[in-house]
Amino acid sequence: MCGARRWGRLVSVPVSLAVEAVLTREIPAGVHAAPHDPRLLARWLGAVSHLAQYMDRIDHLG
Repeated sequence: MCGARRWGRLVSVPVSLAVEAVLTREIPAGVHAAPHDPRLLARWLGAVSHLAQYMDRIDHLG
């Protein structure tokens, strides 16, 4: 897969996941900081992890 196409999917998949989360009332509509629900984050990262060359979650506060 070419880099531009991979980048497009890496951007569009999280957007579709966010729209789905708004529709199911997991997050409020509008512009906000990243969600804090660990289950939601794990689901989103699992959905996009295959699109990135390297991805890791770092908890700077824990």
